Amino acid sequence: MSGVSVRPLEKGKYKAVFKKMDSVTLVGWFVQYANRFRVISPESLKGKIIENLEQAQSIYSE
Repeated sequence: MSGVSVRPLEKGKYKAVFKKMDSVTLVGWFVQYANRFRVISPESLKGKIIENLEQAQSIYSE
């Protein structure tokens, strides 16, 4: 992905900054790797990811 900046933090964590935040592809990528990454901002992106994860959970809860 272009427009991505990644820098290491402590304890094996990394911080990534994405310049294009409202991409359907980006949301899908975070949902695909939800067990490895956590979005901390913006709230709108977090909300879209949570919504996708809740929809997936409801499918598996049936």
